[in-house]
Amino acid sequence: MSKRSAKRKAASDATLDLDLDLSALQNLSDSTPRAIATALLSLLPPNATKQDPSAKKLLKAFPLLSAQLDTRAIALTRATMEQGSSNPIQFKWFSTDGTGDEFGMTTVNCPGECFSNMLSYLTGREIVNASLVSKAFLADCLSPTHWQSLSSSNGLVNTHNMKGLVALLSRPQFANLKCLAIPCKMKLGKSGLKQIAKACPHLTSINLNYTRAKDNDLLEATEIFPNLNALQTDMWNVTSRGVAAAAIAMGERLIDIRITAETITCHYLSGSHLEAIAQACPNLQYFAYRVYFFSTRNESDRTFFETNRTFLETVTGDTLTVLIESCRKLEVLDLRGARKVTREDFVSVLKMVAEGNAVASADGNKAFALREINLKGYEFDILSDPLRIVDKESVKNEAGVKSEN
Repeated sequence: MSKRSAKRKAASDATLDLDLDLSALQNLSDSTPRAIATALLSLLPPNATKQDPSAKKLLKAFPLLSAQLDTRAIALTRATMEQGSSNPIQFKWFSTDGTGDEFGMTTVNCPGECFSNMLSYLTGREIVNASLVSKAFLADCLSPTHWQSLSSSNGLVNTHNMKGLVALLSRPQFANLKCLAIPCKMKLGKSGLKQIAKACPHLTSINLNYTRAKDNDLLEATEIFPNLNALQTDMWNVTSRGVAAAAIAMGERLIDIRITAETITCHYLSGSHLEAIAQACPNLQYFAYRVYFFSTRNESDRTFFETNRTFLETVTGDTLTVLIESCRKLEVLDLRGARKVTREDFVSVLKMVAEGNAVASADGNKAFALREINLKGYEFDILSDPLRIVDKESVKNEAGVKSEN
């Protein structure tokens, strides 16, 4: 049914029998919404509209009713948590050796610290499931210590409603939230990030992938989240200049940045902007740049995207060298599809890292913290400890030998 049809049906329902019948209000559980609406309309003067004083009062009462129901829900939750906190956390199972109670159940009380440690190994979805066991479980599962990160992978439902997301983040269990991945296709709006910042003042990492964020959103995030040190974004609407501006604004506090180029809108990270980021962010520990090529059967479209990529993608081996030289604390380098960074470039980088660490090892230090390089879209891999280049066939053979042993 379309919205227009629904409005017409609602209007026709409103003109039905308006005789005084308050029985629908006396037993709401057995009444239909239509019957309740009819009973409420019967309280108003005949032919009353929204402009009627009585109707205005009735309409104003609904937000108050909703607020009161929310208040009751909060009070009920607090009472449940207080009761759960006072109850011991218990595990029960059927005893086969006759040592159980009259029902054959054996009960073991679990210390709170031990149970909290168990929850630390669970995902958000699993913690939610555990909270359904008992009030004692619920009280511990709602502790902010178990909710440091929130994303779709650990329980956050994809919602396009910013108001609903902010209401969720305002719950006490998310008071110490550190990492947030905003749901895909969420419209940030003019005040979306500010509302999130108000609900999550301790946020240190934000993921804006597939939210259609723009350059101004990235820059705003660096300003309104004072503890922010990690940023993830795609480049659908974000430009290379916008990424660089946000990273430079964060400066020394930026330790993790992950960028996904966009071949459809032809937005790539330029080499010059990456060098600017490297020089402005010496404490960078994790850098990721991923290029996913847009697959199409249309030959002209494929040629168009390939041509644009050839001219616009300027991250090269020299750029990579500047990044590693400027960011000596960089531990992980994650590259996917950066075609202009060749095998020879990686050989030079690894040689530079090995020679620098060899010289610094005399003093018991390391010149470079780089310990892992993740590559995709190449015919070779780089293994760790020590860093070395190997062909993918060699990696498969090594894995086969280990599995046989």
